[in-house]
Formats: sequence, structure tokens, C-alpha cells
Amino acid sequence: MNTPAPVPVPADIDIQDRVLFGLTVRQLLMLAPSGLAAGLIWQSLKTTVPPELIMPLALVPVALCAVVAIGRVDGVGLDRLIAAAVTMPRTPLAAGRGEAASLRMERRGKPVPPAGVLTGPVREVAADGLIDLGAVGFARAVDVRSVNFDLLGPGEQTSMVAALARLCYGLDAHLQIVVATRPVDLSGYVAALDDHAAAHTNPAVAASARTHAAWLAGLVRTQGLLDRQITVVVTAKSAETADRAAGAVGDFAAAIGADWTLLDRAGLCERVRAGVDPFGTPGRRIA
Repeated sequence: MNTPAPVPVPADIDIQDRVLFGLTVRQLLMLAPSGLAAGLIWQSLKTTVPPELIMPLALVPVALCAVVAIGRVDGVGLDRLIAAAVTMPRTPLAAGRGEAASLRMERRGKPVPPAGVLTGPVREVAADGLIDLGAVGFARAVDVRSVNFDLLGPGEQTSMVAALARLCYGLDAHLQIVVATRPVDLSGYVAALDDHAAAHTNPAVAASARTHAAWLAGLVRTQGLLDRQITVVVTAKSAETADRAAGAVGDFAAAIGADWTLLDRAGLCERVRAGVDPFGTPGRRIA
């Protein structure tokens, strides 16, 4: 019996095709005007300016276009970054539908224009966390805790990578992984330690608890402790497919020994607020 040969699947099926000199069509279209500009400079100056001076002038637009077309920062093309910077709103943005006139920030003692409302494809978020994206479909968000990959053995690491590959290839939904860091707030824990120390009858234990609470408070204040948050978002055309994909993500997390939680509306709002203002800027209110 003949065993079918494996079929390689590219890791990035969305990569653009390179058609000429290792450049994509998008890059060639950005470089074409620079060649035209260089030719115009040469034709207009060749009778009055020495060639050794024309060449540097003609190469300026070519060099600028080449940097923009080929340059990349963190995997993103410079042309896309420049376009995003040009189109970025010049007024502060706030999540939610609160009155924009009440959303103000104090900057150097002077009021700034009212914050605009941050809009997006989300039409509605159900109480259980199902996100209605309108024509795009539906989405679910899953909070997944991390696992220390470096402490695992080679066999365990291989099994974990294989499990992730099975998840990615088995889903019939779009998968997005968002990793963020947030400052750790231990104020509640420190206050609870102080309360227990005050109520404890053993003076030695109470003193030890107060010392530990003071050490924790100083650690947060001086070191700026951070916590990693991993949010896995699955998007599909139907709510049933999104629920099934979120369940598959949860099964994968349980298989690798990571805790996971399906985020409801309250959890999603908390993530969005933390993304807009992770450090809780004083004097800034997010509706």
C-alpha cells in the first residue's frame, strides 16, 4: 500500500508575491515614480549642470522611495507606518459612548479638545462575551495563562508545539493572539495583610505580617511589577463556529497545563480599558 506523500503547507499564506528583483508589486509601484522623477531631473539639468552634480540630485528621490518601499520596522513596512501616522486622529480617543464633551485631559495645565469616541466594527457584546461584528461575523475572547516553555523537556516542548500546530490547522476561524503587560496592583493584598496583622493575637506573627506587607508595597513602588496577559480572539462567520473555536482554544490550554477563562462582557470591558489606559492616568476618565 502506497503511503501518500506529505503536502507542505506554507507558514504564511498571506505573504505578497515577489515578481521582479525580489520586490513585490506594491514596492515596484512605489519605486516607479522615483525613476520618473530622476529622469526628469536629468533631462532638465543635463544641458546646464555638470553630470557629476546631476547624479546626486537624481538619486535623492530614488533613495527616499527605496527606503520607504523596502524599509521595515518590527515587520511592518515604512509606507504603512507613514500612512498610519498621517491618518491618525489628532484628538484623544476614548472607548465607549460617553459624552465626548466630558472626556477631557489636563496637559500642562491647559485643557485639550474634547476626546473623540473610539469606534470600531463591534456592534454589540452579549453578557456572555459573544462579540457581534456585524457583516464580519462573531468573535470570542479567551484569557489564557502562560506556561514556562524553557523549563520543559525537549519532548514536552515538541508535544506543545505540535498541539499548537494542530489547533491552528484545525480551526475554521481566524485566530489572533494579543500579549500585553500590565502593572500589578497589590494594594488590596497589602491592605488585607495589614488587617490580619492587626487582628492577630500573636505579636511576632503580626510583626512579621506587617514587615512582609511593607516589603511588598516597596517592591511594587520601586520595581514596577508587571503581569503578562494573553488574550486569544477567534473570529468566525457564525456564533456557533466562534463558540466552537473558543472551546478548541480552551481545550488546547488545558492540554498544555495552562489555566483559561472565557471572557464575558465585564472581562472584555476591563481588557479594553486596560488597553486604552494601562497605567490609570490620573485625571483621565474613560467612559
